Formats: sequence, C-alpha cells, structure tokens
Amino acid sequence: MRNRSRKGSLEISITAVVVLIIAIVMLGLGLGFIRQFFGGTVKQLGAITETLDEQTRTELLASSTQITFLSRRIKVEGREKEIPFAIRNIRPNEIEFGINTRCFDAIGTDAIRQSAESFVNFETFQSQTIEGGKSDVFPLKIILDAAASPTIYKCEMTIDILNEIAPDGSQIQPATDAEKRYARQLFEVDYKK
Repeated sequence: MRNRSRKGSLEISITAVVVLIIAIVMLGLGLGFIRQFFGGTVKQLGAITETLDEQTRTELLASSTQITFLSRRIKVEGREKEIPFAIRNIRPNEIEFGINTRCFDAIGTDAIRQSAESFVNFETFQSQTIEGGKSDVFPLKIILDAAASPTIYKCEMTIDILNEIAPDGSQIQPATDAEKRYARQLFEVDYKK
C-alpha cells in the first residue's frame, strides 16, 4: 500500500508540472497577441496626435487676428499646462515684439481676486521677431502656485512693439506708449486641482 501512495503523489506532481507549463505557454501567447494588437494601436494614436498637433499649428497660423489662442478659456488640471498660441504681424515690416502675460482678477473672495497675479505664472519668450505679413506659433506654459484656489482666473496677454525694421533696414521706433501697444488678448484660466 505504501508503494501505491508514492506512485500516486508522483503522478500528481507530474500533472501539476504539465499544467503549469501549459499555463505559462498560454500566458505567453496571450501577452504576445495583446502586445501585437495594442502596439499597433499605440502607434496609430501617436500618428493621430502628430496630425492633431499639425492641424492645431495650421489653424493657429491661419488666423487673421494678432493674438490667437485655440480657446479663450483654458482648462488646467494639476499645476502646469502648456498651450500653443500664435502672433500675426499684420504690418509689412519685420517687428520685434515683447510678450507679457498676467492674471489680473479671479472669481472668488477679495483675497483670491487681489492675489490672482501671484497665483498664476506664465513662461514664454520675452520677445520674438516676426516677418511682415507672417504668423508664428509659440508655447505658453501656465504654472499655478500651490496656494492657488480652484477658480477661474481672468488674464491678459499684451504684445508691444520693441523694434520695427523697415525694408531698407532702418529702425522705426514707436513715438508714444500708445504706438508701442500692438495687441491685447483677454483669456481665462479655469483651474481645477
């Protein structure tokens, strides 16, 4: 009777090993199938994203306004977001523009409204030169302070003329502050933590 018991336990062990090997092979085949199936999908999504980025750029460049955002209300979840914007030089001369962005108000208590400028910061080029009659697209990074409250911040981007270069190479300096102001665009930052 002891021999039968040992033989039975040996048979169970071999069966367990065979089942384990079959399970590992099936798992490998399943993972290979999933990887092949979704690997193509990830590549397709990457191509779609690149196409969307190119469409976004084309849309921004095609705008006839001096400052163009894709949306006047920019939704930000988390503490940072980067968006594209475009500047169009509607004049015939090449111009060096100064770019300034700030928030000046917010929906909420007086404390939130008064500190809107310190809660929302922006990073972009300080100045950029654009040929006459052309547009260019630039990145704008929105950075919210850790103390910022979830609300809608009212912001503005102003573009000033720093230097205008005539076709003959001479520089044209704006005579007054009013002549320096090229464009102003209002927008909102809708912040959610």
